[in-house]
Amino acid sequence: GAPYVSRSEARRRRDLLLETWDSIREYIRSHSARDRRTAATYLGMFGMTPLHVVCKLPDPPPDVVDGMIGCAPETLGWADTNGWLPLHHACANGASGSVLGLLCESHPEGRVFQDRRMRTPLHFAFFRSDVRSEHEGRGLNDGLEWGNSAESTVRRGATLADALEEGGEVDGEEEEDHRDANADETSTSSSRRAVGNSMPDIVSLLSEGGAATLRDENGMLPLHYACAYGTSTGVLRVLLDRHPPSLAARENKGRTPLHLAMVNAHRGASPGVLRYFLGRSRSGQVVNMIDAEGHLPLHLLANVSHRLRPEQKDAQRNATDCLRLYLSARPRPTADFLTAIQALPEWLRDDAVVNPHVQEVLNDKIALGFPTSILMLDGYFLLIIIVCFEVASTYHIDLRFTPKDVDLAQVQNIEGCVILVLMGGAYFLMRESVQVVSMIHLGTFRSWLIDLTNWLDVILIALVSYFGAAMLNVSIGSDDVFRNGCAITKGVLWISFINFVKSTLIDFAVFVGGVYYVLRRLLAFMVSLIVILLAFAQMFYIVYSKTDLCELDEETGEYVNQDEYCFGDFPHCTFEISLLKVYSMMMGEIGDECRYSSSPVAQALYVAYAFVVVIILSNVLIAIVTDSYGVIKNERAAMVFWSNRLDFVTEMDAILSVRRALFGGVDKDTLVDEGKRRLDRPPPGGTARGPQDMADSSGDAMSLGLSTHAHRYDGYARDRSGVMYNGWSALMSLFETDLSKDMDISPGTLEFWLYVGVRFLALTVVVPLWVMLGIMTAGWLWPPQVREWLFVQRKTTAQTRADMSEEARREIQRLRRGLRALKLELRGEKRSDRRELSAVRDEVEGVQKEVMTDLLQVQEIMGTLLELGKEQAGVT
Repeated sequence: GAPYVSRSEARRRRDLLLETWDSIREYIRSHSARDRRTAATYLGMFGMTPLHVVCKLPDPPPDVVDGMIGCAPETLGWADTNGWLPLHHACANGASGSVLGLLCESHPEGRVFQDRRMRTPLHFAFFRSDVRSEHEGRGLNDGLEWGNSAESTVRRGATLADALEEGGEVDGEEEEDHRDANADETSTSSSRRAVGNSMPDIVSLLSEGGAATLRDENGMLPLHYACAYGTSTGVLRVLLDRHPPSLAARENKGRTPLHLAMVNAHRGASPGVLRYFLGRSRSGQVVNMIDAEGHLPLHLLANVSHRLRPEQKDAQRNATDCLRLYLSARPRPTADFLTAIQALPEWLRDDAVVNPHVQEVLNDKIALGFPTSILMLDGYFLLIIIVCFEVASTYHIDLRFTPKDVDLAQVQNIEGCVILVLMGGAYFLMRESVQVVSMIHLGTFRSWLIDLTNWLDVILIALVSYFGAAMLNVSIGSDDVFRNGCAITKGVLWISFINFVKSTLIDFAVFVGGVYYVLRRLLAFMVSLIVILLAFAQMFYIVYSKTDLCELDEETGEYVNQDEYCFGDFPHCTFEISLLKVYSMMMGEIGDECRYSSSPVAQALYVAYAFVVVIILSNVLIAIVTDSYGVIKNERAAMVFWSNRLDFVTEMDAILSVRRALFGGVDKDTLVDEGKRRLDRPPPGGTARGPQDMADSSGDAMSLGLSTHAHRYDGYARDRSGVMYNGWSALMSLFETDLSKDMDISPGTLEFWLYVGVRFLALTVVVPLWVMLGIMTAGWLWPPQVREWLFVQRKTTAQTRADMSEEARREIQRLRRGLRALKLELRGEKRSDRRELSAVRDEVEGVQKEVMTDLLQVQEIMGTLLELGKEQAGVT
């Protein structure tokens, strides 16, 4: 941003600017037309005229600009060495709408004039430093930034494509749709069109004459600039009304405006911008367009979201809203789409996997033939390896250590088990190799490297292959290495089995996710615990080192004084055994307390250890584990399960994408595009065109350059229109209605018993046989309904603590607003009551004055009457 400027310095600069404007006005008034023209046409540095310089300064007054235009109107069309007109400078440096209106009216051709980098003044309008000022509610006159030189603006424009290439963001803030109430006051003539200072007004002015259709040297339209620098729906409305095809326009790197808008997803105006984009997009298909690198807009959202810090709650909330809006457009479920979701940071991916569209995609894809078969084959081969490895390893351990007790007649059967183990290892090796090739093909190999389950598979393949070969050739490896290695391999096999079932059952997913989550939460606790155990182990060892209890018999190698009950097998004579003992004591193996009766220091250490480790730390450990697992079970259960399913489905889609790339054609189990509601829709036609053609066309969505893996055939619909689906539906229809009631047949008729026989035959023969054939063929011969029943999970939603705290925050804000309104209402009523009380008081005082006046009058009358009475009495 601009460097800090003190108030005194800002005041000095403002005064200097005001003096400059007064000097220019005085020069124009006091000099002849010839002198004014000579001065106005003078060329200075970078080929700039005085009008260029004035437009480059902050917020030039309209009357000064109008006077300089009158001195030499032709300078409006003169370009400096960078190819910039005065209008370019004015747009880039935050000139008011009135000044821009003057320049455009005096030289309309300047709107479409392109500089050396093919940029129009409309492109430059999004460099304006006052965009942030406008968003923050400050006036244009406050933008006294003196750093916007020609060179700096060129540099900003030149690096825009480079910054976006790196997935970064560019400077600029979103601005609000509003009008400047004082726009008319700054107009120099009532005949000129009044132009406000808001960005929509300025963009509307500059986009006349076709400027919204012109591209810069990077192929970027003004709409690309608006989205890259941050904009509002008002600006988008103006640009899209001027040039509707720009919604799907691509720059030289294939990026659409939606790609660039996603770079600003963390900004407050971005959800509204995205909502407007999707509303203008036909069928929302702009969300499926990829750039030249094969990236969807979702990839750019993932890039910018990774740089958001945990304390940036508002930015994370805006990015989450943009993600939900993007997913609400139901993007095509391609391999690119799924890998983009995988690339999201964890806090954003958790929100994505509980989205109804994503869950529908994952359910439909896993129920297709190919993913089902791979899932079942994984389970089959894993169980085969576990069983056969157990049988073969037990036999070979006996063979290596007790060969006399081994039945040599079983060798052939055991070799068969070993071959099955090696076949299972070969299957997983082939599967992992295909997955690696697929990830490399999609450019997402890094996600394979950071996935721990892939490394678990690699370890499994290596162990099974090595020890399988060692069982075929007993000369490989020593006996102890073989025995210990087999034990480790069995542990890895069972861990792999748990990892397998977590992709199919939500309870296992919660368990595995809970263990991983707890381990992450326990990191700091475990480090502290290890330090404390090491400390107590060392202290116990030092206390008893070189004492009688640890005196060693040189002949027998045994301790001399450990025969008593309390001191048998004393554990603190070596540091290693002491460390093992304090660990087992933490687990509850305390032993007899008289062990430490020989030393007061040891007793004190024992009491301290029992209090600190056994009582406090053990309970803290239980509390942490309980709380962490509760978070997984209650808040993150759905997220954990659907994240696991996302990983598996993404692997399958990656493999399918490689198969399509290598062998071509369209697979039956390709994209699951919008499910049931599109079953009757024919696949759209048209052929893909180049980026430039797509950019200038508003044709069919499929011709806009969708994902390279996005086929036009709906795998979900095809799967439900085949023989398997129809056959199972007809079979199940036998059990849905009672034909005896529909056809009015009674048990005494032949038709009734034929119907009962068919139902019995279907239930006892056809259905079991069909199910068994599906099991034998790894699900290939199962109808879609059976695969759905087995693998499709009910759509779930998840509300995390963050969501609940956000709802609580919103509720608190609502209550605060209500209290504030109530307070204002009470203050208003109080003021009203005071006014009423004052009026009543004034009225009472008026009545009192009237009464007093009346009483005085009555008193005077009574006095007069008394005097009259006295006079009449005297006369009498």
